[in-house]
Amino acid sequence: MAGFSRRRGRQAAWREPQTPSLSSRLQTAWQAQRRWLKNLLWIASALFSVSLFLVWILNPQTLPVKTIRIDGNVHTSNEELEQVIAPYVTGNFLLLDVQAIHAAVLKLPWVKTVSVRRSWLDTLAIELQEHQAVALWQNSAIVDSNGEIRELPHLPTNLVHFAGDKDSVQILLTRYYTLKPQLEAAGLSVHEFGCNARQAWYLVLNNGIKLFLGRNESEARLQRFIRIYQMKNSPLRAGLSTQTMTGDKPLAYIDLRYTNGMAVQWDRAE
Repeated sequence: MAGFSRRRGRQAAWREPQTPSLSSRLQTAWQAQRRWLKNLLWIASALFSVSLFLVWILNPQTLPVKTIRIDGNVHTSNEELEQVIAPYVTGNFLLLDVQAIHAAVLKLPWVKTVSVRRSWLDTLAIELQEHQAVALWQNSAIVDSNGEIRELPHLPTNLVHFAGDKDSVQILLTRYYTLKPQLEAAGLSVHEFGCNARQAWYLVLNNGIKLFLGRNESEARLQRFIRIYQMKNSPLRAGLSTQTMTGDKPLAYIDLRYTNGMAVQWDRAE
């Protein structure tokens, strides 16, 4: 007869919780306090380092600006630029107020656009674009490349003169851009270009001879003049180059307001 046995399961032992001893509790508290003191010292050290850095960086003698590089100025002098920049270049390189410098330079009369940037390690770089003067207006202003009249200082003297009503400036500029290369291709240049009170166009060459173009078909009339001028042995070529066609009387003007020709007038002054 087979025997029968019962496996007795093990019973888990139960232990009564032990209260940490006083020394153990004191050791745990001391370790926590040490960690707190360590973190506090680390924070204090970091704040001290930041304070030292701020004192260093705020010192005007730290990384001073030694060079101001200026590009693109033609009518604006370096002295003018340095005068408006000087109040903002008293600190160090990193604390330059680039926006304030940009605004100050942009107020100068000839300046159209400006770029201001730091160039590591001690250079302030300023690149500006000035208004492009195309013509003089009544010897007191310029006409810029956008057809706007601007009263500016230090007017250039080597520009064509525009004459006419202010409302006609855009048309003057557009027509001048058309006729200028045509005349230059023929070896001629313009001293004055304008439109009188009767809306009749005229131009004065650099040698002082005036060309009347009239109100209508002015471009075709100018083309006819250039075509005749460029002909071989053209009397106009000799006349314009020496300002004389007969004797020693200089040419006064050439009237192109004719359908198939032109009229030439000599100066009657003795």
